[in-house]
Amino acid sequence: IHKCVKVEPFFRHHFHTCEAFIFNIPQHGLYNFSYSDNRDDVVLSVIVEKSITNHRVTSNEQNMFEPNTLVINRYDQVWFNSLSTTLTNIYRTDEYGNHLEENKPIFQPQLDSVNYFMQQFQQIGVYYFSMGISHDHNKKSRTLSPLAIIVLPEIRFHYKLIRLSDFDSQAIITNINDFIIWQFEQIIRFNVIQLRTNETLQDLVSCHDRAIPGRNRQCLAVECIMPGTFYFANPEFERVTGSDETRLISTIIIDPPFSRACFLITDQQFIPNVLYVTQNETVSWILLNNDQYHRIYVESDENKREMNENNRIDRSIEQYINDIHYLYTFDQCGQFTIRSNRFNNTATVIVYPDNIIRSEKKRAQSPELIEEIDIVSQYGTQVHLQCSNPDAIIYYTLDGTLPTRHYKNVYAYNSNEGISFVKTGLHVLRAYATENEKLSSTVFTSSPTFVMANEELEAIRELQSMWNNTKITISAAIQYPNKLYGKIEVEPTNSTDLIDHFELYVDDVAQRVHLSSSDVKFSAEGFAGGEQYEIHVIAYPKENIVDAEPIQSNKRAFEIKREIQGGAPLISLAVSNEQSTIFLMWAHIGDHVNQYIVYVDNIETTTISEKDFNDFFGIQFHGAQQKKRYILHVEAKLKDSNEIRKSNIITVNPPLEMPLKEQLIDRYFAYITVNAESPPPDMRLEIIHLDRFTNRRPEPKRTIESLPITTGLRNAIPTISFEQNSDGITLSLATKSPVISDFVESYRVMVDGEQYGELLSPQDESKIQLNLSSGEHECYLLVLPKDKDQEVYQSNILKFDIPPSTENDNIVHKTLQQEDIPIPKLNVQIINQSSIHVNWSLDRSIPTEVSVTTMYEVHIRGQKFSDEIKSDQNFQQDGYIEHVWHAFEIKREIQGGAPLISLAVSNEQSTIFLMWAHIGDHVNEYIVYVDNIETTTISEKDFNDFFGIQFHGAQQRKRYILHVEAKLKDSNEIRKSNIITANPPLEMPLKEQLIDRYFAYITVNAESPPPDMRLETESRYRDIDSFLKRIIHLDHFTNRRPEPKRTIESLPITTGLRNAIPTISF
Repeated sequence: IHKCVKVEPFFRHHFHTCEAFIFNIPQHGLYNFSYSDNRDDVVLSVIVEKSITNHRVTSNEQNMFEPNTLVINRYDQVWFNSLSTTLTNIYRTDEYGNHLEENKPIFQPQLDSVNYFMQQFQQIGVYYFSMGISHDHNKKSRTLSPLAIIVLPEIRFHYKLIRLSDFDSQAIITNINDFIIWQFEQIIRFNVIQLRTNETLQDLVSCHDRAIPGRNRQCLAVECIMPGTFYFANPEFERVTGSDETRLISTIIIDPPFSRACFLITDQQFIPNVLYVTQNETVSWILLNNDQYHRIYVESDENKREMNENNRIDRSIEQYINDIHYLYTFDQCGQFTIRSNRFNNTATVIVYPDNIIRSEKKRAQSPELIEEIDIVSQYGTQVHLQCSNPDAIIYYTLDGTLPTRHYKNVYAYNSNEGISFVKTGLHVLRAYATENEKLSSTVFTSSPTFVMANEELEAIRELQSMWNNTKITISAAIQYPNKLYGKIEVEPTNSTDLIDHFELYVDDVAQRVHLSSSDVKFSAEGFAGGEQYEIHVIAYPKENIVDAEPIQSNKRAFEIKREIQGGAPLISLAVSNEQSTIFLMWAHIGDHVNQYIVYVDNIETTTISEKDFNDFFGIQFHGAQQKKRYILHVEAKLKDSNEIRKSNIITVNPPLEMPLKEQLIDRYFAYITVNAESPPPDMRLEIIHLDRFTNRRPEPKRTIESLPITTGLRNAIPTISFEQNSDGITLSLATKSPVISDFVESYRVMVDGEQYGELLSPQDESKIQLNLSSGEHECYLLVLPKDKDQEVYQSNILKFDIPPSTENDNIVHKTLQQEDIPIPKLNVQIINQSSIHVNWSLDRSIPTEVSVTTMYEVHIRGQKFSDEIKSDQNFQQDGYIEHVWHAFEIKREIQGGAPLISLAVSNEQSTIFLMWAHIGDHVNEYIVYVDNIETTTISEKDFNDFFGIQFHGAQQRKRYILHVEAKLKDSNEIRKSNIITANPPLEMPLKEQLIDRYFAYITVNAESPPPDMRLETESRYRDIDSFLKRIIHLDHFTNRRPEPKRTIESLPITTGLRNAIPTISF
């Protein structure tokens, strides 16, 4: 979409070799970018999530708000700006302008000040604001209509990962303006297809034909525009997940806002008559007719407020929120009467506080489904619901809509009749329960099901019968040396129309290629010489044949000869899980061979001599370049005559696609290509008559080598040899290539498993003097390539014995022995308030008679320290102050005496587990915050030695900021902990999951401290005695402290849901 022709000077200065394009994306959503017009290139998908939006409201000289109605999302911010020259306060009011708290404005402007006021909205609902009214005695005061701010749920992004053998068919529950993002593990091309709810079975089977191809990508998205239940299919769902069982459907349910608690308004009454809600919950009213002037009045039975019709603004909520006529947020507890200006019947709303809901169990239990709902349901299938309270009334829908809106599609559940699926098409069951004097339950949502039409059942049973009576038979023949031709026969022949595809299995391993029902003749090429094989095919039914199992054919067994014509070895390729690896293999052709020579592009790469012979051989060539052609062959050299017998030639063009349906581990499996193909009529074939091997040959022994396919680097691996002299040995390097510096960065000499001396350059002398002590030694070279993507290679290994001699031993002792004992060097680097980085080293090996164990103390020594420094002990010596920290246990406090908080391991990726230790008896309260919002308080009566809060329901890719404040007893001083930022999902940091253990979330990295990091101090001890005095000789705790008592809470991380959790007692 853009080609840079000019780069601004700043970018040109810093990025003079690059073309840069800066693109501002002002709106959230999914954006795709392509680098070229080539449709095979994969587009770049950029997901822009919605951030907090700032809205502005102004007040004019008449103290009127503009606009007077504002619709925002939760967590958005509204800025109030006054254009009036008169200073007026801002108050929270009801819809009539009555102050919610008398003489308590939420904002008071100041003279000679920029009077901006910002309000952030943490809960959904409707909020009213009014300006304070100043009275002018010369003017008649008038009443002004309040500002209404309607807060909708925040816009969320729902991510669904589509990967192998993993597809979640459960419906995705969303709100309007949310986004659904399907992330595919593999590259896809087709877009999603939206299905109709009344699809027939044939429509569903053929729905993939309606898929529209597009650019290659790994991401698809749908924006939730309007309420309803929507079904989507995609041919990529089946391909990426590897599923062949059914049409995979992704179901999206978009719930309208404010529908959990609502009234329907008919011509004569409210439905329901009584509604129980929680404090601060918003109730909606929905008109069933078009009477726009129908007015609703909410009256408190205890605290009646003035309702002046002249104060009320005539708002049409429906123009802002579809279908909703009126909204009211119940911020006070108690009983309220609902009245209408069109009929005399009233309704009642009873508002409970959170603590009463928890303590008195004022919420009904959600209904449960007794039977499982299948993906496909027969006509008339019955299911049943149950609730813990048999007196509960259950309401349900079958079209995915909320049963809390009591339209005609909402049914009251009858346990004697159950629920019957008698309407064809796609359905989702949703249900909730109500009980007298209790809040209604949460809504249960089933997985989607397709209900077949009644007239289709007989046809389906007939197809099932035909399928169960189908027989699949294969016959096969071998074209010398290693190509197979097969033929599939279907009985009866009309059953071919029921077959979706065939899969070929070789030794019970499925090949990736699918053969269509018309591809009854096929070829398979690439079998390995000397190997035994058994093949069969499996026929898979078309999707309109419900509950049909695949049918397996008979088997054919055969063995491939080891030699091609002329007695040379037959070579073939083996399957590799790495696309850049070429795996060559062949079988030993007999004792008359004394050597095999392997060639790549007619260049000798390796030789296998008789001493390394096994029954089979394999060479793994790694580092193969993509789209480069490689030619491989093997030559067998005979013993007596030195005759050379050249194998067949294999040409390879990486990358090699995986030919198997699933990857194999620890098996040497031939790379077999399968095609729909008939043999030429004049071709000589050997018919296979064997069904199976009675006694299958056991797994043979194999000689496997691993080599780089790059000739230059392969030739740069030196062969080393040695000559002994009076000072030790002289090591000699011999390489095959004179241009090794083009491929090799350096050589590393390894003696007895450790590096000896400095790294060697390829240009250095080919002879190296090694001064070694007497005794046995092992030596080899490591080849470090210039290309960091290639692995390090090793030369041959030398083993030699340096004999003891007075002269040699003197030289060795003069080189290695030191006059004084080793000196340790300890570096301490400050990372942050709760962690330091420590490394230490000795300037030479410790004598064998000295044993140093793990360090359990950290010492820092200097001439001057701050008076506020805290350590476990300190002392003065020789004019220095030395501080000691015991490192066997992490301290409980950070600087300033506040608690140190950390994360704990959780087996659920959507759970954030916070923990900390009690810092002392001077604390009487801990307050936990998420995103600077108070979430829970732990009082002194609940104190234990350790605390943990499990926050569940964390959204993926949403950042959460956590901290804890400790409130002291006497002074009420607040001490704030360190701050932790968590970005779910949190990957499991442990090798295996833990059960019933509280384990810190520890991140481990191979990392050195940055070179510019500030070093607090450096300590060097003068002798080994003073060093060893500072080291704890403890290998382990003799009596490990018993498991401490812990206070553990479990909370939802969503504030609104957290307030809905009941407290139970007995």
